[in-house]
Amino acid sequence: IGRVDHIENIIDSEPDSIIVLDTTETVVNMLHYINEAEHQRDALIQCALPFFERTVLPNVEWMHYVLQQQLSPIVIRQGESDYQQIKSVLPSLFANELRGGVGA
Repeated sequence: IGRVDHIENIIDSEPDSIIVLDTTETVVNMLHYINEAEHQRDALIQCALPFFERTVLPNVEWMHYVLQQQLSPIVIRQGESDYQQIKSVLPSLFANELRGGVGA
């Protein structure tokens, strides 16, 4: 994961790096994806096993790594708090894959 300096120039980054912003929005997005993956796990395995194995599992593993080792603790705590407040109104994920759409 590359770093961004005070004027938003990417530093210490490989050409194929993924830039992850150290923000509460990043934490909320990752926590929601992980939660939805856990909630929809059985249905995804049954309806879209290749998508689950090739996309969902690697994404969840990577998100856990980023949340545990790459983002600042204060941002993670605030993002967790924000997620708890808004998770009931966030949209369900993976509906297209569960209907057998693209990616399934």
